[in-house]
Amino acid sequence: MNKNFKKIFLILSIFILVIFISACQKSALAPIAETNLNLSVAETGNVIDVSEKTGETFNVVPGDVVYLKLVGQSKSGKQWTVVSPAQGDYLSLKEQKVTGLDDVKILDGKTNFEWWLKIENKGEFDLQFDYVKPGKKAEQTFKIKVISQ
Repeated sequence: MNKNFKKIFLILSIFILVIFISACQKSALAPIAETNLNLSVAETGNVIDVSEKTGETFNVVPGDVVYLKLVGQSKSGKQWTVVSPAQGDYLSLKEQKVTGLDDVKILDGKTNFEWWLKIENKGEFDLQFDYVKPGKKAEQTFKIKVISQ
C-alpha cells in the first residue's frame, strides 16, 4: 500500500506540475497584434501652422503635424508651457526649439518657442499653452480646438 501511495503521489505531483507549467505558459507575453502598443502613425506631409490663431478650430487627420510658434520676452523669466492636453495619446512631440534665451541680441530681446506636434489618433481636444513664470499665474494663454478625424 505504501508503494502504491508513493506512485500515486508521484503521478499526482507530476500532473499538478504539468498543469502549473502549462498555465504559466498561457500567461506569457501576448503576440504583438494583441498588445496595446502606441505605434506611431505615418506622417501625411501636411504641416498646419496654428501660430497667432488662438481661439480657432482646426480639422486634422492622424499623421498631420501642427506647428506652433509663440513669442516671449528673453529677460522676463517667463516661458510658454503646455497646459493641455494633459493626458491622452492624441499628440507626439516631433520637435521643440527655443531661440533667443542664450543671446538676447539675436531676436532683439524676444524669445521664440516653437513646437512641431504630430497628431497620432482621432479625437477632439483643446491645445493650450500658458505664458507664465514658474509658480505664478499665467499672463497670456494660447488655446485652439483640434478635431482629428
